[in-house]
Amino acid sequence: MGSSIVMSLIPAVMRENFLEKQHIIADSHMMSSFLPGEHKKYDAKYYYKQAHKTAGKLVRMESAPRSEVGRRAYDDFTASLQALGQAPPVAAVHCGTGCEVGEAGEEVNGGAKTPKDLLVLAQLERLLANRRATATGDWFSRRLWARAKGFLHQGKPEDPLKNPSCGRPALREATVRMLEKQPEAEFDQGMAISMSISASLYAFTLLNQLLGVMYAKDGRLLRNRWLDMSQTDTLWTIFVLKEAFFLTLPLLYLLFATLALAAVVGGPVLVAFHFTVLAKDDKKKKVFYLGLKRNVGPAVLDQLYVLSTLPLSVSTTWRLSCIIKQLMDRKANKSVKDFADALTNVSNMMYTLALLLVGGDVAGLGPSLCLSTFSLLRMLTAQQLLLSQVCDGLKDVNENKLSKFEFALILTKICDQML
Repeated sequence: MGSSIVMSLIPAVMRENFLEKQHIIADSHMMSSFLPGEHKKYDAKYYYKQAHKTAGKLVRMESAPRSEVGRRAYDDFTASLQALGQAPPVAAVHCGTGCEVGEAGEEVNGGAKTPKDLLVLAQLERLLANRRATATGDWFSRRLWARAKGFLHQGKPEDPLKNPSCGRPALREATVRMLEKQPEAEFDQGMAISMSISASLYAFTLLNQLLGVMYAKDGRLLRNRWLDMSQTDTLWTIFVLKEAFFLTLPLLYLLFATLALAAVVGGPVLVAFHFTVLAKDDKKKKVFYLGLKRNVGPAVLDQLYVLSTLPLSVSTTWRLSCIIKQLMDRKANKSVKDFADALTNVSNMMYTLALLLVGGDVAGLGPSLCLSTFSLLRMLTAQQLLLSQVCDGLKDVNENKLSKFEFALILTKICDQML
């Protein structure tokens, strides 16, 4: 029992950043797979498979296997995105990066001699396609904003639904902003710079906390009387528990296994209760065990999951490792998952404040506290605005104000914001 609980929690906690693998389904009826390195998201000439998948040769992207209905739906949607200038961003890895350009034919490489030339051609191709889509994109945007302006006039003569030139329901302004927003690239240079700055600030805070513990004065404020630990030892213990997640997590799993073992040992008490109280009333017995299975069990597992993620949430070293891995994988864009930074900033603020209270004689503790506070407030404000925008979009979805294309489009925008 204990081992099953522990083993079920380990992948749940770790998979978000390190163990999770994507498996994208191309067609839910055929159950075919979409391989990002081989299957195309849009139509283009300079759009090649990843080099390590094709032994370094230029091979054009191909369509994923789909049924006739699924292919038509996918092709219509992607063609509409291209017509509005909202096709997925051009990725360098799919523009011949790492390929042997010289060995490809003229019809494949367009006369390019180097991978850099291919990337320039792919970007030029996208630039010209977006220019051709300018008129359609402007028309789509004007209609959306006309519907947003009529939101406060619903049911009145100014309602866009009653306007013959529009004939569509009014939308919230946040919904319009989401629908006309350009798709996000997996690697955004601005976000990469922001993440690098955050990593530097985390390292600065961690260094000052370490120096603060080393030069902290002994006193009575944080002295642990139960374990007979001095104030300095208490600060070191808290610092290790906060940062050494690779030690804290196994200890926490060991604690869970111990509690599960205690529950197994307490099983005879439940058996005695069964035979003495519940055995006389079958209906009461069924209600008791059904409630235990449906309510108590899931609630306990939920709390264990929360506790198992706590060491990762408060650890600055874990957050640094996540940021470094994201930058190395070239996956840096705005996401709701960045909200985890707020928890790390809260733990840093609390620990830095404790060091200041005990008289940590380190000049960088004050600036570290100010930086953590500013970063937390900025993060909470940004996430609140993002979630408010998504909420307004879902309100229009709930009120059935979007066409099929607009519904599919807003789902892709929400995925961009959330993932």
